[in-house]
Amino acid sequence: MDEYTPKLSSLLTVVNQTTDIRARGQLYKLYNNCRKKFDELSKESVECRRMKKVTAKYTEIEKQLQECIHNFEQWTFFAKLIY
Repeated sequence: MDEYTPKLSSLLTVVNQTTDIRARGQLYKLYNNCRKKFDELSKESVECRRMKKVTAKYTEIEKQLQECIHNFEQWTFFAKLIY
């Protein structure tokens, strides 16, 4: 879980460094999706600590977060090509 905090901060840096307003808007939406998944993962990690085991929901949310980050990175490359 702790490995996602620096990753999300680097994603926000990418959004802030984007000069084109259209690309920045799209990247910010994708960043917000990643942030929401991270918040869900954080809440579920509390439940995992309470139950003292990793739940299936936690692994599913983690997989979704990794997919969101992957989509963000792909869109970053795509936005640089377009704009």
